[in-house]
Amino acid sequence: MLGKETSSFTTAVGGGAFGRGLSIATGGQASSGPVNAGGVVIRHEVFDYYCFPTPSKLTLVQIVNLVGSLYGVATSDLRVTLDQFVSQVIKNVPGLTTKEAEAYFLLCKMLDEEESSFLLNAGQAPIGQLFTGKAGGQRGSPVTCDARALALMMFIQLLTTFSRHSGPIDPKQQSSYNEGIRSLQNSGLFSPINSPRAKATRPSLTSGESSHILAFVRYNLKTMLKLVSRNLDAPDESCFVSVQDFNVLRLILRPDSTRRSTKRLSVAEASGLFTDRTRTSLGAAAEWLSTNVSVAEPDNLLSISGLTRSVCLKDREAASGRDVRISNCEDSHIFIDAAVTAVSVSNCVNCTVYVAATSRVTAVDKCDGVSMTTTTSFLRICNSIDSSVFSYSLFAPIMLGDSKGIVLGPHNANHYELFERLKEARIPLSPAAMVNFASPLILNNASVNHSLVQPKDFLLVALPSNYKALPHKYCLTTDIMLAYLADPRQELEAALRDAPADGAAIRLPLLAPDEFRECILSRYKKFAELQSQLKTLRLQDDQASSAHMVIQGLFREWIASSGHAKPLLDLVRLIEHD
Repeated sequence: MLGKETSSFTTAVGGGAFGRGLSIATGGQASSGPVNAGGVVIRHEVFDYYCFPTPSKLTLVQIVNLVGSLYGVATSDLRVTLDQFVSQVIKNVPGLTTKEAEAYFLLCKMLDEEESSFLLNAGQAPIGQLFTGKAGGQRGSPVTCDARALALMMFIQLLTTFSRHSGPIDPKQQSSYNEGIRSLQNSGLFSPINSPRAKATRPSLTSGESSHILAFVRYNLKTMLKLVSRNLDAPDESCFVSVQDFNVLRLILRPDSTRRSTKRLSVAEASGLFTDRTRTSLGAAAEWLSTNVSVAEPDNLLSISGLTRSVCLKDREAASGRDVRISNCEDSHIFIDAAVTAVSVSNCVNCTVYVAATSRVTAVDKCDGVSMTTTTSFLRICNSIDSSVFSYSLFAPIMLGDSKGIVLGPHNANHYELFERLKEARIPLSPAAMVNFASPLILNNASVNHSLVQPKDFLLVALPSNYKALPHKYCLTTDIMLAYLADPRQELEAALRDAPADGAAIRLPLLAPDEFRECILSRYKKFAELQSQLKTLRLQDDQASSAHMVIQGLFREWIASSGHAKPLLDLVRLIEHD
């Protein structure tokens, strides 16, 4: 039983009955033996992508108060709107900002409903209904989420302050769990010591992280069940959990697919606790979960690790729908032409990464000198230095940890099949998403250093030759591109065949604001004018040679002063390697 394994710190909320008996376990001796590979598996990716360091902003007391207030304003089917959630967060968790509250709400909704087009309806103006058929429902309709899912989402944020201690914390000396545990001895998941500046870093999905997550879930099962079943002020022996409440745990748990060959089951069906009843006791539910929970990597994992001076290409067949983990790569170029579920780039140095579309979260973690280009629903950058991220994201980029020298810019690729990848990832088009890069959300660290790329310095990423570009006449402006895509009589293949030869060399970004397109187009015009002037001069061979030497000298000076030498050096390294 959980009560025999753990020592709990119990907090009474507000001195009243509300929240009596709710606790978060902080101690106990965890077994070091093999974990029972039972009926449910912890969704490791949820803790990898959806947990943020909040040691000074969230406490158990605040979360309990927040959850109680959410249930107070929820509808009969336990739905709350984004505005209601933000209002209650500001009231009960004063350390969180409005933008941070929005991030938690929208991430929870995406995790719970496996869909992201609603992000356009949560504060951004949708443009047409090009891909999903509808952009998050009718314009102006409120975005809602299950209050129980929000309760669970907020509680798992305490993972970064969870630590396994040999003894209990004295509740008389500590006013809340978070205030009592700040050492983060066994966590360190978001610590600056994991910055690329550290002498040694560790790869993702280590056994230490997995055991830490497993301990957090097992030690706090009763508290999580109380939160989702709305038994905030009842003693354990009188608490019951309904099948609907139990299934909310799907946010962090899934049935163990390795043990079942039948149809896909819900968490409640996998437990067998509700075969002849609609509810069960809190103790029985917690005991079954504690005995039968394990931790494992995602079923759809695609790992790319340890590349050095290499080029890696993955197509739809290899990567579509996968959770892609890129780690410990150096001086390499990685191109993924697929709609993937999530992407993690960690512990990489001097790499270029292109991912066509990510339906959920893209994470850049503990990287140095990485250039990342992607379209995604959410983007998070943690503990990285001197890296560039060019994105089309439905929500503002989230920056945290010891991140320094980060350059943010709009999506910088021209790949005509990108539109098909967006459709497969169910990511709608919106001009607002094109400029989200300019308003990052700095989480918990006001000293995070970043800058925005200026239009005059904006360059397109160099893609492999088999990535065909859309002719520039179809993407001169955002309006022209959207009008072209919305016309069913025009086919992309026909446009590529009929494109004039002189237009093939001009490449404009597909998902960047118009001012960035204009700068690139003006750059091409200046090149053409200079070439025309040189032709009209009818220079002799020696004069032409001198002119080329002057131009090349100026070009070298520009390369040195602008910081654009890295792509050329990378190309030279690849040529030498070949």
